[in-house]
Amino acid sequence: MRSLLRIDAPIQEIRARFVKNTFLVNNRPYPKFIWKDLNKDQIITLYNNILRGYINYYYFVTNYGKTVSFVRWVLWFSLAKLLSAKYSKSVAKIVKIYGLDFKGKDKIGFFKPKYHNLPLKFNNKQPSNPAISLNTLSKSIAN
Repeated sequence: MRSLLRIDAPIQEIRARFVKNTFLVNNRPYPKFIWKDLNKDQIITLYNNILRGYINYYYFVTNYGKTVSFVRWVLWFSLAKLLSAKYSKSVAKIVKIYGLDFKGKDKIGFFKPKYHNLPLKFNNKQPSNPAISLNTLSKSIAN
């Protein structure tokens, strides 16, 4: 039997990093009040940058969907609470006004990632000649 390498994202460490950076307080998403004076597009851009950073960093892990789901949940609610505080409205009213991506009529909305990464292709065929040329290797990688 062939064993495959499995690499999981450390969700507890990600959670600890969110707690340290005050995106999570008492295991609940918490707004970044330091960004409250920025305009809505700037705030959403900052949250998108954090989300995309985590997505890109953990793209290769086997629990990618769970990782993206957790990170997006924390950041989405943190953003919702920050916009709620900024405009003195409830989260439900903010979602009703701007939609689930907080875009509204503006240019920038909260990023919605794919919850699956590309599957790895494994070729079970063993080469007849153990010496593989560079040309053959590049063709197999391209497929």
